[in-house]
Amino acid sequence: IVIEGSVEELKHKMLGEKRIYVLEFKRETGGVSKAVSSLKDVVKVEAKGLTVSIESKGDMANDLLRLAMENGWPVRRFEERLPSLEEVFNHFVEEVGGNE
Repeated sequence: IVIEGSVEELKHKMLGEKRIYVLEFKRETGGVSKAVSSLKDVVKVEAKGLTVSIESKGDMANDLLRLAMENGWPVRRFEERLPSLEEVFNHFVEEVGGNE
């Protein structure tokens, strides 16, 4: 198997337009899942304790942070989650294996 590109390029190639964001709050915050789900291009929202994971069809970083600010949600951490090197490797191995 030969795959060309930097690790970052391969991660973005693997994801395509899909993005995964993680928001962690300082305290319990009501209505986050419902408010985030109403945003355009949101595909999936998962809430566990003080952490919310959001999958979208495009770049939503500004929209998510604006929504948090407008609602007074105390954000402890915000990140765009990219796949690990192992996840990238497995993705491309499965992709090549499926084409044979």
